[in-house]
Amino acid sequence: MNDSTHLFHIPVMGTGFTIDTPLRVAKYGISSVIPLVDDVLIEGVRKFHCKKHGEPYEEISNSNQDARALRITAYLNLVDRLVRQQVVTLQASPFEEGSDIVRYFEMLPETPLKQAYNEMLTISDGAAKARMQADLRQQAVPGSIDVNIMTKLDRDVYLNGNKLAAEFSDAMAALRGFASSTLNSSVVFSAGINQAITALPRCKADSSPSVGYGYPSIASNLVSTAVGMPSPLTAICWARCWRSSRKKDRNSSKRFMQPTAKP
Repeated sequence: MNDSTHLFHIPVMGTGFTIDTPLRVAKYGISSVIPLVDDVLIEGVRKFHCKKHGEPYEEISNSNQDARALRITAYLNLVDRLVRQQVVTLQASPFEEGSDIVRYFEMLPETPLKQAYNEMLTISDGAAKARMQADLRQQAVPGSIDVNIMTKLDRDVYLNGNKLAAEFSDAMAALRGFASSTLNSSVVFSAGINQAITALPRCKADSSPSVGYGYPSIASNLVSTAVGMPSPLTAICWARCWRSSRKKDRNSSKRFMQPTAKP
């Protein structure tokens, strides 16, 4: 996950309990994990928040061959966009009791950032206080918007009676949906071992529009580490996906190609 200003994060809870948690806590620097399990629910939540926040909404129907991946990408992009807007508003709020930016710093643990905030409160010189406040505003960054994928969701998927390629399995589609989003965060693989899906993050994707369904780059130095495996059926893998690496390197990278249905 991204470096956090807090000493805790909100883990994934079920298939929907933390589905929109970042919209509630990310602006305060608190990281949380969105479950990418039920894409029908995800689509419904996207519709709800688009209406609530005045965002345009266009339904992604079940008739779309890649509906699951597209729904996940659209929802994660929406959450990322709304959180960024929240942070801009928070950073612009006054340092007054009850304001969002004061709440942000008051909730911090005893860290150098919290100490800088406390020091600002003691300064009486107006110009010096304003300079410190400007610096603190820039350091009020959001928590990480991470996602969880249940790796064993690898059932065969059919459309109009035709079996689709393996890339359309629930877990693979969820990973492709996340990789295509604007998020710069982490993915938590859980609920079993799936060698096919855990191998994918080691590849570096080419975001060339000529691919047709572009996948943002996943850095070649991405780390995927299995931790705490009490049984062969339990594994949690963390992978950091950096959106900043978009260089096309066809000699040393593999590509996520647009999935196609098998004949």
